[in-house]
This record gives sequence, structure tokens and C-alpha cells, in this order.
Amino acid sequence: MGGEVSKERVDGATATGVLVLSQCNLHSWKKIVKTLAGLSHLRGVALDRNRLSKPLPSSVLRLDMWSTLRILDLSSNGLTCACVLGGLGGCTLSKKKERRTGGLRVVYPLESLNLSNNRLLQLPPLLLDTFPKLQRLICRGNTVPLDMQGGFACRVGSGAALAMIDLGCSQLRSFYLLDDAVEGADPARSFFPSLSELLLDGNCLGGTFTLVSSQWAGPKAGCFPLLKTINVASQKQILERVDPSVYVVVPSLHMVILTGNAMQDVMMADLRHSKEYQQWSERRKSDVDKQLRFTGSAALM
Repeated sequence: MGGEVSKERVDGATATGVLVLSQCNLHSWKKIVKTLAGLSHLRGVALDRNRLSKPLPSSVLRLDMWSTLRILDLSSNGLTCACVLGGLGGCTLSKKKERRTGGLRVVYPLESLNLSNNRLLQLPPLLLDTFPKLQRLICRGNTVPLDMQGGFACRVGSGAALAMIDLGCSQLRSFYLLDDAVEGADPARSFFPSLSELLLDGNCLGGTFTLVSSQWAGPKAGCFPLLKTINVASQKQILERVDPSVYVVVPSLHMVILTGNAMQDVMMADLRHSKEYQQWSERRKSDVDKQLRFTGSAALM
């Protein structure tokens, strides 16, 4: 297509509410913004596998599509910056009070965002301020290390709807869901009450893995009430230990995936001997017994 948007694709988007521009050799944000400006009531936009390496321009956020858009795929573009999607409208967390809306909070209904296979230095700061209904955040296969200083919640904000985080194979050297304080958030509330999957496989996490750092001053017990799966498989550094506190902060945990790590057997044995694991195991046994008694079936480890 030579970097052009065909009339057929635009007509298809008008009819279906979904604009698919995957693998179209696109490299100009200006052309894309012009195309999107002529479309209304879009529910999905796929811009994956193009050549959109330049930072996402602020003009994208001025488009009318955000009032209806549910799914956005920007994966596999070599994109260097998507920070305008965040609540700050820019690349820094140092000016947290200078929100793009000047005090009037503008929020959008986006539910799924795919930023995989790009060259991002960081996730859009306070992303969940702009998209509080976001359920799926995928940034897998980032080719440069993502900056997670301060912890995930400090970087993107808190999200009541967020159910899945996939940061696999993104060269992460450290990761906490909670580390530094999160501005404007109530520490007594769960930051991610709907989170069920956390995928961190194929990164560079070494030493001890834990979800909540020792710097976190808020409550820890039951922080992530619905989290069931944590995947830290196949780390490129030597992962030596999973902090047993994971069974305290994640009361509904079903599995911790450790496959592909050199010390996986040792780590699992250490966990099973911890008092936190044993207390969690007793709670799980009680829950399973109740499920079997009332429903005749139960989810097992």
C-alpha cells in the first residue's frame, strides 16, 4: 500500500466501527490522524506491524474516537514513546500536579491497550488516570528495558478494572506492583481489585521476587484480592527466591509459574516450607471443601 490508507479500509471501518490498518507499511502519524478524524463511533483500531516509530503525537488525543474506542493495538511498530496517552500528557512523573486537564478529569472507555514489541522507555505515566476502565494492558517484547522505578502503581496509577498485566520479555530488571506512594490514591483501598493475571516471564528479574516492596507504607494483606496467576518463568538473571509474603498480599492465588528458572525446585521447596504458604494452603483447602460441598466441583492448584 506504500504507506497509504485505502478507501476500502475506511469504508469497512465506517460500516463496522473497527479500523484495521495492520501491516500497511504506515509511517506517518499525520496521515493516520487525518484518517481517524474522519471516522466516528470507532470501537477498535489496529495499527500493529507498521513503521510508526516516532512518538505518539498529542494530536491523537484530540480525536473524537476516544469517546467510543474500546480496543487499541499499537504493537510491533518500534514506537519510542506513547506518553501522551497518560494522565500527564507527557513523559515525566516529576510534575504530577500539572495534569493535562487542568483539574477537570477527562476519562475514556478504552478496555484493551497493546503496546507490545516496541522501543518504549516507560509506560505512559498515569495511564489509568486517562483510561480507568482499562482491563488489559499488554506491553510484551519491549526491546529496551522499561523503567519501573517507584513501582507499577506509581508509574501508571491505580485501576479498578485492570484484570491483566502482560509485561513479559520486556527486559525488566526490577518489578513491584507497589513501591512508592501513589499520588491521590487511598492507600487503604486496593489499587488493582480486579487484577487476575500478572505475566512477567522472560524478563531479567534476579534475586528475590516480591510484589510489594519494603518501602511501601500502606497495608499489605489482601492487596490484590482476585489475583490468581503470577508468571515469572524463564528469567534471564538468576531468580533465587519468591518472597512468601506473596501468599499474604494475594489471598486468592492459584499458581506461581517458575518453570525455566535454574533454581525453580529450590524456590518451590522454600515456599512450601514457609508459614505463609502453609496458612494459605489451609485457607485454600477450606475453600475447596466448601466448593465441593455446594457445587460438586472446585478449582484446584
